[in-house]
Amino acid sequence: MKRCAAILFSCSILFFALINLSCTEVQPQLKTVRLLGGEEVPDIRGDWKVDFEYYGLYRAMSGYSNTVKIFQDENKFIGIVKFSDQVATRGTQAIRGELSKEGFKTVQIFTLDRGWLDCDGSISSKGDKIVLVETTQTRTLTRTK
Repeated sequence: MKRCAAILFSCSILFFALINLSCTEVQPQLKTVRLLGGEEVPDIRGDWKVDFEYYGLYRAMSGYSNTVKIFQDENKFIGIVKFSDQVATRGTQAIRGELSKEGFKTVQIFTLDRGWLDCDGSISSKGDKIVLVETTQTRTLTRTK
């Protein structure tokens, strides 16, 4: 009887361990592009949903969103607006910059009233989110699939 209980207990532990293992998701990693010099930079090509949060005088415009398609050549990139709306025309540049191994070397966002503005940027470790922070606004880009 003890032997049967021990076998049943062992099988239960194995069963739950296998269930746990099968439910564990492999975390996506940041994809990279290898440059001609051998350095690797983040691969941010593709479609990104952009959510805008404004501060101060521009606060009323918060909650606005659009989609940009990012094109990347080596470590340089541009983001082109995909849909025309009240703020941007389809096909215009919305962001541009240069990438480094750590993320952004430089990054700029475009505004209608002030032109190109330097900002701080970060890329998530999974490569699915970009946050661009400028004095009057934050733009959060989320990769679309």
